[in-house]
Amino acid sequence: MTVGERLAAKEAEVRTRLEELTGAQEGHARAALARCLGESEPLVVDRSTAVTAHESLGRLLEEVRLARTRLDEGSYGRCAVCGEPIPQGRLEARPWATTCLQHG
Repeated sequence: MTVGERLAAKEAEVRTRLEELTGAQEGHARAALARCLGESEPLVVDRSTAVTAHESLGRLLEEVRLARTRLDEGSYGRCAVCGEPIPQGRLEARPWATTCLQHG
């Protein structure tokens, strides 16, 4: 699988997870309306966790999109901060990395 294919697959995966999470949040909101305040405290924690997960996935999606843009522009594999090559092992583990270890 090429880097472009791996990035496209990761973007699709993250989009799917975001859609699933958004659907779950809507379900929790409906359930919260049906409960009294004393029983809804666990939902507040669940909602907070879901919001944090949604934000993390949103950041990951942006990182993947940026890596795809850099691939298209020919700057993929170079640190966005110092311009040095990103180690191959880092790119294999995290193909959306846009910085070297020093700047990541």
